[in-house]
Amino acid sequence: MEDSPSPPAAPTQPHFNIRTNKPIKNTTRQIPMPIPSLHHVTLNTGHVTRHEMNLAHFFGASRFLPLLQQRCGEIPGMPGFAFALAEVDHCCQFVLAHQDVEIITCGLAWGDGPGESLWRWLGDYYDYTVPRIPQWRTACPETPPPLPWLGVVLTTNLSLISHEQARLLGAAERDLALAVIHRSLTRN
Repeated sequence: MEDSPSPPAAPTQPHFNIRTNKPIKNTTRQIPMPIPSLHHVTLNTGHVTRHEMNLAHFFGASRFLPLLQQRCGEIPGMPGFAFALAEVDHCCQFVLAHQDVEIITCGLAWGDGPGESLWRWLGDYYDYTVPRIPQWRTACPETPPPLPWLGVVLTTNLSLISHEQARLLGAAERDLALAVIHRSLTRN
């Protein structure tokens, strides 16, 4: 039996426009997937979700990318909802608000940096903010989950929005976190 021929190598030459004979620039946007998964922890309930990076998540995150230069702005697709963030050394803190009222506070860590300090701060903030809501009370773990992680504290103002809006904010938490991580990992 003969060996089957190997597949042709990918072209290394640029494609040319037939009419002008000029090289065609490749405008296909590469979709980098810098992280395999994100550990998303809601401190109030103890709920943990692991988000595998996929094209749908990248699409959601890409809506935030142009807004990150401003450090604050309206949440895409959610009129009346806004975010504000601060970032340092592979860590980020951000707030999601509705009509200027804080609904959710998040901490995000994805690499070497003060992630454990941020996790302790989130735990202290949670203890300060939520001790009066017994049905939400869970013990905050002393150590954060594996990197990258997103820790979330729901405030009592969550009752000011609908269940559907709260569900959409959960997706916005994830998308904003993935956008921040992506921007950090792809900066020159």
